[in-house]
Amino acid sequence: MRTLLSADQANQAPPDTLGEYTERVLNYNVDARRKQLKRTQKSLMQPMGVTSEGAVSQRLKGITHWSLISAVNVAQSLDTSIEKLLDDSAMKMEIERQAVALRVQLDQINQMTGNKKATGDTPVASGELLRLGLNQRPSD
Repeated sequence: MRTLLSADQANQAPPDTLGEYTERVLNYNVDARRKQLKRTQKSLMQPMGVTSEGAVSQRLKGITHWSLISAVNVAQSLDTSIEKLLDDSAMKMEIERQAVALRVQLDQINQMTGNKKATGDTPVASGELLRLGLNQRPSD
């Protein structure tokens, strides 16, 4: 299952500005298009104007920032337009798909463990168990 956010990206703060959001969209679409074409990160070094694969990785993780010229050059090298790389619809669909998958997993976990939603009907130890001290964890 392809995840939208890597561990590094998940630990980043949510985007505060339109520019930060736009960079995340650009990163997502460049990486998706690169994978679709079965190209390596190394193939993006020259269009990005960087000299190492690590620099490409940092750019795609959002650690370093795009320049307009490098975004245009990368779009050309990936045989697409800058407009398509800035379109957030694919990223939004992926976020929604992941949210649905997480909800399904959470429901399955809750069913397996017998957990119920916090609706106020949480079972409470009976008075007899409390009197005998049998409601405590072994470490208590």
